[in-house]
Amino acid sequence: MKSTGSRLFLGSVLAVVVPALVLHYTAEAGRRGAGLTVPPFGWPRVLVAHLACAVPLGWLVASWVRTIPAVRDSARGPWVGGGVVLCGLGAVVLPGFGEGIVAGEVGSVAALVLRAILALGLVLPWCVTFAPAGPQLPPGLAFGIGFGLAVLPCGLYSHAVIVNRTELAREQLQRERLAQARPVVLGLCELGSEEPFGRATPHQVLRHLDATLAKLERAVERPLAASAPVTARLERATLLVRLNRLDEAIALLAPLAGSDPTAGLFLAGIYRDRNRWAESDELFTAALDHFGPRSGNDAHAAEMCRMAYEGLAFNARQSGRPADAERVLRAGLAAHPTLAAFFHYELGRHHADGGRPRQAARHLQEAARLDPTRYGEPAEMLRRSLLTGPYGCSLPRP
Repeated sequence: MKSTGSRLFLGSVLAVVVPALVLHYTAEAGRRGAGLTVPPFGWPRVLVAHLACAVPLGWLVASWVRTIPAVRDSARGPWVGGGVVLCGLGAVVLPGFGEGIVAGEVGSVAALVLRAILALGLVLPWCVTFAPAGPQLPPGLAFGIGFGLAVLPCGLYSHAVIVNRTELAREQLQRERLAQARPVVLGLCELGSEEPFGRATPHQVLRHLDATLAKLERAVERPLAASAPVTARLERATLLVRLNRLDEAIALLAPLAGSDPTAGLFLAGIYRDRNRWAESDELFTAALDHFGPRSGNDAHAAEMCRMAYEGLAFNARQSGRPADAERVLRAGLAAHPTLAAFFHYELGRHHADGGRPRQAARHLQEAARLDPTRYGEPAEMLRRSLLTGPYGCSLPRP
């Protein structure tokens, strides 16, 4: 690798790949199992984005460092070793940075700048290893351009991740998947998210989840009598689902599902989480057959139908059947006018995911009009994300 272009390419690849792999696979196993990476980067894609965006600034700084005679004449091997050692050190100290950001409720801008600085430190040894001597631009201009590249694209990308993961966490919390929601909320806090959950900040939600999950763990340790009634078994299954102990919940609910429609609906939701689409669809459909005829004048039956339609639409989307998802939602809208706000909101989300922003916006506006308390804020947030997306210019402004 003698040419400058080859050295720059090799250095850029190593500067991103080595720190990303070392930091991710030395992160706590529980974080990796939950889809997170080393703090304070939250998710692996955010870590990679920061490392990649820090490389141009790394080359600029490295070119200045290479003008120092002692560095210019030094062997490249120690810099490679230093890069690996720095990655190992990062695996040890970065969790402390993440804890500090979460505990201090650091805002998104400060967290972004801190991540950019950390990423620069991680890529710099690799850039120094392969960099030519001497900056090609005036130092002030070069640093400004490099710092802008290290921060601004990652700021936009982090915001997109925050919006996406906030929506996921809201859905998990609404379905009381508390243990599943906890790492998502933690990642949002590490990114400095300021997107609210109703009236609560992500940090307040995280503290609430920590306290609640600790109580649930204590409660579920109490033995359940073999003669316990169905209501007690359903309550225990609810605790297990909140704790993401799904296999235990399935074992408890499966014997009840055939005779108790509520238990069947509950089990359908768990099969949904396990990607057991056919079994889940069968139980959701059975719940609709049972609760549908009396949903018009029974609020409980209507809520059970809402959950069943939501589950069927989710299953269809996740198993690659978007047309079936839309068909389910439109059928529900026609059959259950009292749930119109819910169906309009879900159709808005469905069209947004499918790249049909005008249809999405119409359904979201209707959902917010019909039930502003429940859907006003989430519908407006999703509509704002459509306005700032690639199709935003085609949408009518309010």
